[in-house]
Amino acid sequence: MFTAIIKSRLADTRALLSDRGLDAFLVYGSDNRRYLSGFTAREEVFHESCGSLLITRDEALLLTDFRYQEWAQAEVSEFDILIYQAGLGALLIEQLGILPGGRLGFETAYLSCGQYQRLTKAAAEAGLQVEWVPTEGLVEGLREVKHPEEILMVRQALALTEKVFSEVAACLRPGLTEGQVAWEIERRLREGGAAGMAFSPIVAAGANSARPHHRPGDYPLQAGEPIIIDMGARISGYCADLTRTVILGEATERFREIYTLVRRAQATAEAGLKAGMESLAGDALAREIIVQAGYGEAFGHSLGHGVGLAVHEAPSLSPVKERNTVLQAGNLVTVEPGIYLSGWGGVRLEDMALIQADHAEILNELGFYKF
Repeated sequence: MFTAIIKSRLADTRALLSDRGLDAFLVYGSDNRRYLSGFTAREEVFHESCGSLLITRDEALLLTDFRYQEWAQAEVSEFDILIYQAGLGALLIEQLGILPGGRLGFETAYLSCGQYQRLTKAAAEAGLQVEWVPTEGLVEGLREVKHPEEILMVRQALALTEKVFSEVAACLRPGLTEGQVAWEIERRLREGGAAGMAFSPIVAAGANSARPHHRPGDYPLQAGEPIIIDMGARISGYCADLTRTVILGEATERFREIYTLVRRAQATAEAGLKAGMESLAGDALAREIIVQAGYGEAFGHSLGHGVGLAVHEAPSLSPVKERNTVLQAGNLVTVEPGIYLSGWGGVRLEDMALIQADHAEILNELGFYKF
């Protein structure tokens, strides 16, 4: 079955090459490489490379080095595996010299300026007539609609994430630091079977919760203050993304007000999202409620984003017109409105939703406060 999926993805990629008049396509991004070939190696350092794909209308090549040879051979069946000795550039130039055509697409999001300069210089010095064609979002567009097996992996990652959140939330007490809670989240996720973190856990307590992407530190949890916890497991490469806001002790009136408003905005969006809707309209479902309540400026990020091999991928439920797109059945997105008030803190609530033809299926089982 997996071989059939890879073949289908290759066929879809080649159709895009034909549409764009490309003779070949160089894939540098690790998530795109995995999506198209099944090769699960992932770069942990920016300048480290586990390899690249070179796809033409007739050939599919994985170019990697000795360190990944056996790994690739165990996982990749639809690509010919070529091992470079003198670096990717030399092997790539060699292959470009024997492949037909001269229009080579490359991923602007992943090929650095320095890498581009070195590769184009080497091609020119070799006398190759290569036209380097920048592309954006070519493979990412294919990744937007999830295959049932991908959805299953995300469901498993989310189930583990929610289990660990519930365990950790039950252990919270005044005096624990944000960093201690974050470590407990990571430890339990890994012990529970996660291959890794979808991202470093966010634990933001008190006034720190007004920072949407706060880095956990030494601040101690205190009764009566909001605590945002944003976390996600990675299973078989696929990510979960969950946020809940909790409070120790009795909830203050202000917390009740903000939390209830954010939850109402989230529930309204979840009830209205569906295929065929513009992402701008999806974002507006929640944003209009928060704006009408007088907190529009305190909701400064998108309503949500796609999730899959990357924790942030297309499509985006953004209020920015330039990012507007039409939602499709099979999109997997987060729904995460928030309100952040400097000096007090914030509330963010995040679910994961699978877009269907006439509704959004909420994948979460974890509930919310009922005030």
